[in-house]
Amino acid sequence: MTSATTQRFASKVDWWLAAIVTSVPIISLGTAIAGTVSGDTGAAVTGWITVLAILALYVGVVWPVAYEVGDGELLIRYGFVRNRIPLDQIARVQPSRNPLASPALSLDRLRLDRRGGGFVLVSPADRGGFVRAIVESRRGIEIDPKLGGWSALSPETLRPAEARPERPSVEALEKDGRSWRIGGANEVSWIAEGVTSSPPGYAMSVAIPPVFEAYATFYPPGDPRRYPPGTALRHEQAVVKNLVAHTADQPWWLGYLETGAHDVVFDDAPRVSLYFQWDYVIVEAGPEQALTWRTQSNQLGNNGALPDLFFPADRSWLVSALWDDGWTCIGGPKDLIEALHRDPEVAARIIGPDDDRKPPELPRW
Repeated sequence: MTSATTQRFASKVDWWLAAIVTSVPIISLGTAIAGTVSGDTGAAVTGWITVLAILALYVGVVWPVAYEVGDGELLIRYGFVRNRIPLDQIARVQPSRNPLASPALSLDRLRLDRRGGGFVLVSPADRGGFVRAIVESRRGIEIDPKLGGWSALSPETLRPAEARPERPSVEALEKDGRSWRIGGANEVSWIAEGVTSSPPGYAMSVAIPPVFEAYATFYPPGDPRRYPPGTALRHEQAVVKNLVAHTADQPWWLGYLETGAHDVVFDDAPRVSLYFQWDYVIVEAGPEQALTWRTQSNQLGNNGALPDLFFPADRSWLVSALWDDGWTCIGGPKDLIEALHRDPEVAARIIGPDDDRKPPELPRW
């Protein structure tokens, strides 16, 4: 039961998701009615069972979705499911468009980072009211500046002195017996400001800023469904070997995309938003760490180690594998791109910055 001090927030609903959610049972209902009217018993029974199953699923775990803040906790409701999160477990609130399956009916989301690791994605329609309720109920929660900082909250209840300071651009974390610099927004601002969003979003320039001499896409040679053992390792080693041969000795910035299912190496590091507000851990290291640090990647699963995004300190090239792509994009000097194209373990496909980055032989996920 909701108490007098509890504030309730409905989920925002994206129109395309609403269309999918409503069209599926309508189509099934039409099939059931058509089978009943025509006397086709099999079709009618199948149709009605499908309708009932869909409605049971919606009522059980899909609708309604709402968030209640009060009594020291956040209660997330979706269908009959109740998920309670103590407010003192929430460390940070930031915007996100992470499409990971969550109790959220919109991609216009908030990510709630939990102390000790993990996060929850929600999509309240009244974003400002929800954030205000969270912070007014529990002081000390950090609010991402992209949400408007403290100015979006109640000035009567929040004072500037209570706001946590912004993170520095570069922090340091320990691994392998040494300290590694963790990058912030400044390290990737040239990417964020340089990429385009031209419809339908398939151009190379969506992944790689159009500032380089040449561009290509690559993935391990052969059929992705039947890679022989060692293919991914040889492929990634060949990629790095070519990059090292065409790059002056210097640090590399390695970026690990947080999908919720893949290794980001530094779990406690602050995240940086790029592209479609996807979250990355950015760390300054080098080619050796690029090949050895990761245990599971977005692109090649347990077979891959390379970061999802990496580039040298002088920004002479950029490698980026977007979340939904089954291939990797690169922009850089012409001689580097041609070397990758000639290497049989890489088999890069040279294209232009405005070309569709998807290799013709691969599906678009």
